[in-house]
Amino acid sequence: RNAFCFRNFLSDRTLQQVEKTRHDLHQYLVDLKLRQPRETLQGGDSTLGELQCSELLCVLASSLPLATRPPSQRKFKCLEAAHAACAVHPSSLMVEPKRKRRDDGETYGVLCWFSRLKTAELYLHDVSVLADPLPILLLAPCVSRRQNGQPGVFEVTIPADDLEEDADEPKEPANSEMSWDARESEGDEPLGVPPPPLLLHVSDPTLADELWALRTELHDLVDRIVGQ
Repeated sequence: RNAFCFRNFLSDRTLQQVEKTRHDLHQYLVDLKLRQPRETLQGGDSTLGELQCSELLCVLASSLPLATRPPSQRKFKCLEAAHAACAVHPSSLMVEPKRKRRDDGETYGVLCWFSRLKTAELYLHDVSVLADPLPILLLAPCVSRRQNGQPGVFEVTIPADDLEEDADEPKEPANSEMSWDARESEGDEPLGVPPPPLLLHVSDPTLADELWALRTELHDLVDRIVGQ
């Protein structure tokens, strides 16, 4: 089980808490005579196929906000105008992916998140790792394609609505309260500076053309479905 949790960025302690909650709820149903006495609680469905996993990745990439972490940074930052530094909450089911050592080759981290909590620092709840960039390229909002000699480079930027809302909000004063860790995580970047776009590179120009055409068709299809 430890190896499974390590491969999938899962918290073993949180999984044990979830399992205990399932058994407690099942016992309540038995006590209420909504289940047969001595009925055994069945395990969860662990037979998700490759197609179902791909569908889940597409839903996550298309519907949830993103947080990114370049190899040079210690913390993730939400892909939004506020450019807020964030971390995975310790009680989350997913544990925060560890940065690799430089001699092992560092990678770019991308998370999608559903909710977040602001205390002394900003924490993300209900997060998932997006290790496959293809759903992001095809379905994430605000993806553009570079044309100046770089047709194989795609940019995932912050939504324009976020930029407009951020321009109307008052900026945080320089002497406002913030934990030392939160200030240190910002590094030398000024607060409120929009984050750089997430870059996706396709080395084959023909494949890049096909993926961009497929993205256009997918979004046209979604617009027609929503319009109905």
